Amino acid sequence: MDKSEKETIINFNQAERTAYVFTYDRAIQEHMEKKLGLKPTSKNSQGGRSYELPKKQIPLPRKPKKMSKASLEALGRARAKKSTLHKKPK
Repeated sequence: MDKSEKETIINFNQAERTAYVFTYDRAIQEHMEKKLGLKPTSKNSQGGRSYELPKKQIPLPRKPKKMSKASLEALGRARAKKSTLHKKPK
């Protein structure tokens, strides 16, 4: 099976509280099973697995927050400070 055919499909609607996920992606399968504790509802012979989970667990894309110049500068200083704390002495 070609990589372009190994898709992930997330399906939900307004009438149900359940989301349905079908995926060939091993990383997503491991996340569903190990991190979320889900068991596949079905498996196919090519390695695809289906899952059902509450729709509220599917994060929707969000518009990135705009940060003020002052906030960006403060974040830069905090990151610089953090990176100097983690440097190993020579």
